[in-house]
Order: sequence, then C-alpha cells, then structure tokens
Amino acid sequence: MKRLMVAFALMAVSGCLCAKECEKTEDCATGQICGPQRLCEVPGGGTGGGSAGGVGGGRAGGSTAGGSTGGGVAMAGGAAGGATGGGVAAGGAAGGCSCPVHQYCTATGGCLNYELAWVQPAENDNFAADASVTVPVAVTARQQDGGSLVDVQVPISGPNPSTTTVSGLGTLGALTFASPQSGTVMLQAGWPGGSRLFRTINVVGCENTSCQPYEGCVPSTTGGSCQPLGLTINWTTPVPNLLRGPRDPLITISLTVTADAGPLPSAVPISFDGGTVALAVAMGGATYAVPSGLDFTTLAGIDGVKVLTAGWPGFPSPTRSIRWDSAPPQFTIRIQQPTGRPASWPNPTTWRRDETALVEVGSNELLASDPVLSLVGADGGSSLVAANSKCGFSPSCVNVRCDCFSVDLAAAPLNGAAGNMGLSVSGRDAVLNPATQDGGAIAATRVRWQTTVPGLVSVVDPAMDTSGRLYIAGTDGGLGGVVAQVLTDGTLRWAQSTYGAVTAPVVWSPNAIQADAGVFVATKNATQAQIRALEVTSGTMTGNNFTCADGSIYSARMVSFGATVATAREVGNGLQSVYIAEPSSGNCAPTSSAIVAQRASLVGRSSIDGGYEVFAASTGNAAFNRLTTNPAGTTWTSNIDSLSGSVEIASLALGNGRAFMTRSGVGGQGVYAHNLSTGSPLQVFALTDGALAQWTAASLGQGGTVYFSSPAGPAQLYRTVFTSGSPFGSFTPNTQAGAALGTFDAASSSFSPAHAPILGHGGAVYTVSTAGELSVFQGNARAWFGTNAQTLFGAVSVAPLLDVARSSTGAALCGRPGTLYVLSNTGVVTSFIVDSQGLDRDAAWPRFQHDNANSGNADTQLSSWGCPP
Repeated sequence: MKRLMVAFALMAVSGCLCAKECEKTEDCATGQICGPQRLCEVPGGGTGGGSAGGVGGGRAGGSTAGGSTGGGVAMAGGAAGGATGGGVAAGGAAGGCSCPVHQYCTATGGCLNYELAWVQPAENDNFAADASVTVPVAVTARQQDGGSLVDVQVPISGPNPSTTTVSGLGTLGALTFASPQSGTVMLQAGWPGGSRLFRTINVVGCENTSCQPYEGCVPSTTGGSCQPLGLTINWTTPVPNLLRGPRDPLITISLTVTADAGPLPSAVPISFDGGTVALAVAMGGATYAVPSGLDFTTLAGIDGVKVLTAGWPGFPSPTRSIRWDSAPPQFTIRIQQPTGRPASWPNPTTWRRDETALVEVGSNELLASDPVLSLVGADGGSSLVAANSKCGFSPSCVNVRCDCFSVDLAAAPLNGAAGNMGLSVSGRDAVLNPATQDGGAIAATRVRWQTTVPGLVSVVDPAMDTSGRLYIAGTDGGLGGVVAQVLTDGTLRWAQSTYGAVTAPVVWSPNAIQADAGVFVATKNATQAQIRALEVTSGTMTGNNFTCADGSIYSARMVSFGATVATAREVGNGLQSVYIAEPSSGNCAPTSSAIVAQRASLVGRSSIDGGYEVFAASTGNAAFNRLTTNPAGTTWTSNIDSLSGSVEIASLALGNGRAFMTRSGVGGQGVYAHNLSTGSPLQVFALTDGALAQWTAASLGQGGTVYFSSPAGPAQLYRTVFTSGSPFGSFTPNTQAGAALGTFDAASSSFSPAHAPILGHGGAVYTVSTAGELSVFQGNARAWFGTNAQTLFGAVSVAPLLDVARSSTGAALCGRPGTLYVLSNTGVVTSFIVDSQGLDRDAAWPRFQHDNANSGNADTQLSSWGCPP
C-alpha cells in the first residue's frame, strides 16, 4: 500500500533574533516575546512611532497620532500615528507597527503570531477513498497574549496540491484533493513563518481487495480487507424431495438470505448435479427467486435425484433434492383364475361370458390417479373402460401400488362361442408421464354348462316355466317316454319314465296369478293314448291320467289355456279331431266332425265370448281350420278354408289379426296371412319363386315384421313387413330378393335351419342349424356365427329356448346377458350365454309355439322370459 504524505516546512517567525526556548514571554529577555514555535523572538516594531512606544510599539500605548494600517491595532495612538504592514501604532503621532498576515500588532507596537487550533477533522479521522476526497475542515485563531478569537483568514492545504481558507472564527470549509488510493494524509493549517498546525487523517478504501460474493470488504488505509458477511441461506421452495417430469418441468425457486454484517449479495448462484447451467437468482430484498421458475426439461439428463445447491464453492451452501422422472409407469396385470366350477361345466378354468373376473393391476410407482383398465372384445371389437372397485385378490400384490378391478366380461364384444378378451391398462404417474400397456387375456366362453338327460334317444321341443326351469322330453328308443326337469344351474332335478312316447311338454298354471302348477304331456303306446299332468317340483302326476273316448290322442303339438289343453287325435299321420281336455277333472270333449289333415300344427287364443279358438293348418289335404268352443268347453264348431293346390304348411303364428303361415308347394309359395276376423280364405303371397322352396315356420316381431328362413337356394334369413288392410293387407317387400336379410354361410348353402327364427331382446335374431351351428343376426346382417358351437351342441332338430339371466332363486336379472338353451338330438342340454336379455317381450310371436312354455297361445304373456326395452 502506498502512503501519501504531505508535510509542511516550518518557517521561522519574522524578526526573531534569538533561539532561546521558552514556555511564556517572562522566560525571554526584555523586548522579546515567546513565539508560536516556543522560541524567544523580538516582536516587530513600528516605524516612526511615538516616544512612548519604543521600538516596535509598546503594550502601554502611544501618542494620539498612533494608528494602524494593514491590519494593525490602534492602541491609544495619536491621530498621526500609523502602522504599515499590520504593525501596531503604539506611540504618538510618529509611533505604530506593520505586521504580516499571520501576526497581529501588540499594544507595545510589536507583531505576534496568531495562535491556531484545529476544530475538525479530528486526528486520524477516516474518509472513504474515491476519485477525490473531500474533507470538511475548520480552525480557530487566537491572540497569543490571551486575547479573544479573531477573524483571520487561515490557509489550509492538503496533498496533490489542494488548498482552501477558513475564517479564524472557525467557519467550516472543505478541502478536496485527488486521492484514488487509500493511505495516511497530512493536512496543514497556517502560514509559512507563522503559526502552523498539522493533522493526520486516514483515507480508507477497498481498491486492493477481491472478495468472494459471500464476503464483504472492510475499508482500510492499506486498500481494505475481506471479511465474511455471516450469510445464512435458507430454502423456501421447492419443498424437499419434489418430484418433477417432462409434463410439468417447472420448479419454483426461492430462498431467503440473511447477513450478520455488511450488504447482502446481489445474486446467489444455484447449480445442480447433472445440469449444465448455474442460475443467478435475482434479489428482491432478502428474498431471492426465479420469477418464471426453473425449467428442468433441457437440464435434467437421465432420471434420478438432482441436488440443487444454493451458494458458492467453499461456502457452506444448503442443498435441496429434486427427483426427475421422465419414464412412464410400468404395469403388471394378473387375472384371478375361476374356482368352484360344477362338474357340469365343460371349461372349469375358463371365465364365462356373463361372469365378472377379478383383475389386479400393479404399478412400479405411485400414480397421479386411479389407473383405467380396458376390456378389449374378442375379434377386434370395441373396448370398454372398467370401473375401479375394491375386490379381494390372492396372493396379495407386491408392487408399489395395486388396484383390483371387477371386470364384467359381458361389457365388450365376443363374436363367437369363445375367445380371448384382451386387457389394456393406462395411467399417469405422479408427474403425469402417460403409459398404456397391454397385458394378459381372459379366456371367455359362452358355454355355461352342459347336462345330459339319460335315457333319451329322440327328443321333442323342450319347454320352460316362468322360473327358468327346463322340461326335457322324448322317447327312450322303444315305446316308453322320458320327461325330466333341469334347473338353471344344470342340475338334473328329476326324471320320470312315462307310459309311452310323449309330445312336446307344455307348462300350465290355473290362472295368470298362480305360479306354475304342472306340465302337460300326451303319451301313447301301441294300444293306449293318455294326457298326463306332472307336478313341477317332483315330476309326479297331479290328478288322474285319463284316456279320451277313442283312445288314440297323440299329436306333435298342444295348446294350453291355463289348466285346459287342446290336443288332437291322430291316426297314422292323419289328424282326425281336436280335443279340449281338463286332466284335473277327466273331461275330454272332441270336435263334432272329423278333420282330415296331415301333420297339423295347433295354435290358439281366447275367443271373444270367453271360449277358445284353435287353429290348425294341415299338409296334404290342404286346409286352414278354425275351431271354437263355448266357455264351458263342451261343444265345438268349426269352419274350414281350403288351400288350393298341393301345399305344405310349416307352422302357424298368430298376430296382427292374421294367422301367418309359410307355404311350399305347387300353386304358390311364400308367406300367407289369413284374416282371422273375416274368415277370408284369400291368401297374400309375400314371396314367390320359380323353384320349389322350403321354409321354416315364421316368427312375428313388432309392427307386423315377419321372419322366416329357407334351408337352400342359398340358405338365408328373410324379413318382410305386413301392413294390415281390409280385407287382405300387404307385404313389403313382396319379393324374395328384397326380403333377404342375409345368408347363413357365404361359403356354402349347407346351412339348414332347424326351427323358426328366435327374436331376442334388442333386435337380435337367433337360428340354429340341424348340424348345430348358431347364427346371430343384428340389424341388416349376420353379426357373428359360432362354428365351434356345432361341436358343442351336436345335431339339433328342435327349437332352442331363449331366456333372461336368472338368480339362484329363478328371479330375472335384467341388464345381464341372457341364455340360449339348446337341446341336441342325443339329450344334451347346453346353457349358452347370448347378449340378448331373453325374448323380445314386445314381439307378437317371437318363437316356435309363441313362448318358452310351448303354450301355442297368443294370449300368453311373454314378460316372464324377457326384460323391458
């Protein structure tokens, strides 16, 4: 450090002729005074002073002529006296003194130096180094002989050079001098040859320091020194262990800084491991922050923990950890295996279409929200998001997070008898990294169970009561028959051997309110025919079996009117008469005249006057027969409308005021609508074709829609709409090509429908071929077909039953998939899950013989086997 020193040279007092040291004037010889330099001096005298003044003027005064010129003091001098140059006129007219500016004239006519005293600055005062230094200064001047302060202009000087003057009375002035560096500076006040004072001041600065941001400079005369500021840094944000990722990369940065001494730093650097930049955080008071936040997107590098450090190398800097996560979550999917399958279920480890499978989704990290599990239908069908639920799962999950889902397998398409239902899970982790992951598949089947009814060699159309219990019947290969009840879970509840082969069973009840009471079957052997009523819970007979008068009652069909049944007497294949039978009472009333027909199909309805109407359409001797009975069921009347040509009538369906029949044969083929109100014998051809065609029986939907099938040419499903009119009505369209809804098998025409189309809830149409192949139509085309269902069902010759889903007590479960019960020719019953919720309950005639009870009665309510729209 360079020290700047300025020294003033001491000047000898003018007129001093000796060098004796003194403390006061008494120590000096006569005519001398003790000067400001503590030396005896001869005071300056006046020129031409009075006689009393002596040399240089005396303290006792002079003549009246004394005076002063140039600053002297007239002390009793005469008018003519004077002083030149500041002396004192102490004598008479010729006496006085002339003194320099740094002296005054005494009373004796001599000149004395003024006494000076520093007022400011104080010794060793400190002043900050700058491009220039301005020092406030002040001195006082005093007569040495004890006189008062006097008003004298005192020069003051400093380095470089710099001068100013102040009043001797102590008026403040300022001394400015160039001093760019620190050091000790000497100030001087007074005059050369007169009183002089010296004062040392310190110029302090920091020009020789280079401090760290966390240090402060203490100014000094040597250029300053660095001292710790005593900084304390505290993190405000982010919170410890904050988690961030590319979806939300901004991190709010703020901290507070306090200091024991000195100013706060202008900025605090922030760095982090793995990063590439250091951030200077702008200050706002004691709070430091990055207003827009720190974007980690381009800084984070690989995933992991990033440590933020606030401060400087070598400084105790606090840290804050941030976890950067750019990787999507990873999921695992586990599917619970089904348990507790009955032996009747052919696939004990496969989930059923109508079941709810348990699926566990595990994640390797925490998630922002619940994961979403999608069930993807087989054959590329659409998916459904499954709702999260808390279900039991074993063994327990070992992932960071686990969610259990109850997956309704009926919620996504399954276009076939079986297939794999895919699973896909999606979700976001805690920093919103998205992931969608496919994993696992649920093997699903539509087959619920299969049960074999023992003893059956051939079968007739099965029936069902209003609780969903099945009634399976047929022959044992000889003259005996079998009737069995199968429950909705596949349990064979009972099986009864009957006396003779049986017709298709018909479920009956005494009235619409009472529960199912029994099952009608008609049996016969080589010598006897009987009508039997079996009790539903045990299969035992209710009442007495009875034989009608002619002993030959047997028909392929019966019509139920509650506890009363209409059946027919056949001789060979010829229909001879129709009977109204009441098994509970033993009554049996035949028609009054014979009806000559072949393979007749009976259907009926209630008559307006409280009796019954039975309709029969026959083959061979073509005729349409309408028979009515009185309310007591004791007498019959009948009329017969001849059908021209040699025709074959498949079956009858009643609806829209008409009896609809499909006709094949010479003279016209297609669908006929016979007016039941007018008895009009005229028929309306719905379809015509040059070749002889075969048709299944017709089913009637809503709004006059008629469905039927052909087994060849090619095998197709037809749909036409009948519009009522008087007396005949009309069909739209009226051509085979226009009515074709779709083919059963585009590759071949081998599909041979075994029954009338079954109309299901939601507009689906079901048809099973004689080979056991299922086709499902929806809208205007075939939705899917079950080629492997052929293996499941076996050969089929009778109509299936379509029912709602049911609980263990038989109650309908609307909203769930329904069941198609298919009976094979060998007595195997297959419970097959379909998407329709039972029969179309609003259809006029949705299946063969109208309903699942096989009542053949248009008045039977369909609500027991179908759900509301």
